[in-house]
Amino acid sequence: MPTILTCQDFNRQIAKAQKQCEQSPVFVTNRGQLSYVLMSYQEYLSLSGEKQSIANALAFPNTEIKVDDIEFERMNIESRPMD
Repeated sequence: MPTILTCQDFNRQIAKAQKQCEQSPVFVTNRGQLSYVLMSYQEYLSLSGEKQSIANALAFPNTEIKVDDIEFERMNIESRPMD
């Protein structure tokens, strides 16, 4: 079941919201209306369909990353004859 917090509660309990978003998204209301969603970065990547770059994978080594989710930039290297 998702967690729903008011903006005021969210501001007071940020650490709790961060821990909870690892399990499921946290919805934040503003004046009784759903306004924001806090989710883990991995969940965001899976929803957005974006592949993670090798630079981000190396920059954040503690996150759980599948090799298939990493996008490599391909470079063409021309060989030159040695003198």
